Amino acid sequence: MGDFLGSQMQPLGRATLGDQLRRHALAIPDAEAVVYYDHTGHRRYVTYSHLHVRANRVANALSGAGVRRGDRIAVMAANSADWVAVWYAALKIGAPLTGINPNLTVDDIAYQLAHAGPAAVFADLDLVAKTRAAIAAAGSSNSYSGWSPAVQSALASPRDIHGPSIPDLPDGWVTLDDLACAATNDDPDGPVDEHDIAMIVYTSGTEARPKGVMIPHRNYLCATVPGWASEIGIRRGDRWLFVMPFFTMAGIGSMTNLTQIGATLVIPAAIDPRQAITLVEAESITTMAQTPTFFLSMARQDTFEASRLTNLRRCITYGGLVPDSMLEAWSAVRPDLEWGTYWSQSELSQVGTCGWFKTLDDVPGRDPAWVGRPMPQLELRVVDADGNDAEVGEAICRSPAVMAGYFADPARTEEALGSGWLHTGDVMRIDSDGNLFFVDRLKDVIKTGGMNVSSVEVERAIATHPAVERAVVVGVPDPYWSEAVTAFVVVKPGANCTPTEIVEHSRLALAPFKVPKAVHVVDALPTDSQGKVLKRVLRGATSQ
Repeated sequence: MGDFLGSQMQPLGRATLGDQLRRHALAIPDAEAVVYYDHTGHRRYVTYSHLHVRANRVANALSGAGVRRGDRIAVMAANSADWVAVWYAALKIGAPLTGINPNLTVDDIAYQLAHAGPAAVFADLDLVAKTRAAIAAAGSSNSYSGWSPAVQSALASPRDIHGPSIPDLPDGWVTLDDLACAATNDDPDGPVDEHDIAMIVYTSGTEARPKGVMIPHRNYLCATVPGWASEIGIRRGDRWLFVMPFFTMAGIGSMTNLTQIGATLVIPAAIDPRQAITLVEAESITTMAQTPTFFLSMARQDTFEASRLTNLRRCITYGGLVPDSMLEAWSAVRPDLEWGTYWSQSELSQVGTCGWFKTLDDVPGRDPAWVGRPMPQLELRVVDADGNDAEVGEAICRSPAVMAGYFADPARTEEALGSGWLHTGDVMRIDSDGNLFFVDRLKDVIKTGGMNVSSVEVERAIATHPAVERAVVVGVPDPYWSEAVTAFVVVKPGANCTPTEIVEHSRLALAPFKVPKAVHVVDALPTDSQGKVLKRVLRGATSQ
């Protein structure tokens, strides 16, 4: 028995994410794995067979350069087929990968590099200078021991970004093509285990330094991929318009689910609503996932029409309430389209809750806060401050998908997991049928005049005003109220609405203490790279 268990580190009985790419290369070698467009609009693609070979070459090159199982790899680049190849190369040698947001400051990038301590760094050619500056800053970190990368490689092919000429690279840097061409096509033969950490995804760090969420291979193999296949409905042959950056959990996680099942990712050159419509038509897109903000922006384009959306069968939205105006605009051109609502977080490896609807009549109570029901791989309880089951309270979870912990952060790991349940920090309501409704983030609950107010509840009330397109509510420090309920409102194109009208409209649906003390009508709301509204920016803008 012992010998057989030991063989699970080898292909005979092994379960790892990297092995599935080899199986796809055998079963569907000519299927498109990744379609991507460069900055000139030129279409490129790689098949599952080509992706497998590319990943093997990069994996063997990394091993040859001294990168070992458990060493970290960092990537700072735009979405591309080579990003996917580096990801699978890391999986094949058991090296956890962390993606870095290129839009971060050099200091923020240096923090992530110093904290993760990668043995290899990959960057787009046009990001090499910024990456080098961050590496230099990370090396002088007092908080961590620093690091010395074994490999520094430019990720994107020079042909994709700078035309036919190969730019001069700093000493120690090589292009990915040069790195890969010197290695063999063979599968790496080093030991990798399902319990090895596959990815380290850094959270946004809204209140403190970002945390590195550690996700093992096992989470996706026995929870996330099965859950997305059965509940989200991914199937081989699906074509997803992929607009989520790989450095996020939504990005690297969804890319992993899709490639594990054998679907096709279609990656645009830029995350642009107008271009998204063009690609939905040209690439016969069947599914896409994005925030309500992005879907609303697509509906505003003059090219938004039924004939361009023929093959689209499902759209998944997350990260905010679904405005009536968004559903109305889409229903006018595709009334048969299925909409998925979804909730999860990085610590759950994308296993959470989901539900499907075509109109709000399909939603329990027509409540836009509905996030469906738990996936089969998730146990979820709603508890009060004392840990007792409650109708409204914090969602706590158990699942094979729960993270292994926060990298190099035992204190915050114990805080999140010490009770035997993952404490999500999300407040939810559960009804007698098991439907879940998102109430708020614990940190976004507004404490005003001794009362607790859900910012989401106030947002929903304001959003029913016919002139309102989006509403975001935050608590702003106030000497009298402790926190004053404050709303930021974007009105629909061509509509007019005053702050006083918003306040009076809110009184129709809200208790007096929940009515906004201030309303700001703005042209746009600050968002992150995924279109999620940055409430911390709004709080800061009003408290200065």
